Amino acid sequence: MSENGNIVNFPSRARSIAKLANVSRFVDLIQTLQDRPIDLPGFGVFYGAAGLGKSMASTYAANKIRAHVVECDFTWTQKAFCEAVMAEIGLLYKGAPTRTPIYRAVGEIGDYFAANPSRPLIIDEADFLVKRKMIEIVRAIYKYCAPAGASIVLIGEETMPKALSLWERFDSRILMRVMALPLDAADTEKLAHLVCPDLVFEDGVLDRLRRAAGGSARRIVTRLNTILAAARKANRTTITVAEIEGGA
Repeated sequence: MSENGNIVNFPSRARSIAKLANVSRFVDLIQTLQDRPIDLPGFGVFYGAAGLGKSMASTYAANKIRAHVVECDFTWTQKAFCEAVMAEIGLLYKGAPTRTPIYRAVGEIGDYFAANPSRPLIIDEADFLVKRKMIEIVRAIYKYCAPAGASIVLIGEETMPKALSLWERFDSRILMRVMALPLDAADTEKLAHLVCPDLVFEDGVLDRLRRAAGGSARRIVTRLNTILAAARKANRTTITVAEIEGGA
């Protein structure tokens, strides 16, 4: 965890990882939760606009600190959520239904994290739990593992903190809220070196690209791959501002 940054995976370079600034924010959030005094709450929230690499930050955490990650779906019921978490932590074969009552499943999940407090639970797309009024099931799990110092992090869109404020019993247990920020110039340069290592970018090109993408990692990566394909087709290695403005 010594290197700071956010991670992005690229189809054109299988499993390649760019370490950008948002992962540093996410790792700091988890570290704060894990190092907290036992009498402080263990919920954290990582939020921000789509495309900033929040889900990739959770992948980094899963790989580096063995966090458990579950990505929610809008179609899920409470039972489906419990089954997904149980599958993630090895209490249920992935995709297999369980006949365990929800209240007992919550207890089993909570007991697991109580026994493994160094492995936080990361819930991605947690907005869906709030929208479907299922967020209390997360608090129920936490009640079992809180005395052991376990941590739970919710990842969601920029409106999630406001949505959670409507659930006072949950919101009051959030220790830290961290916003994912748009990529800066240094992040964009890292992505360019990873996606297009053989291309030379004229001064101003990457800054224009970043601003046009609104600092979105997803949009920047897509644009860089388009630029790379065009450069290969034209057999050129230098990208100019004029080519960017012309849609190269």
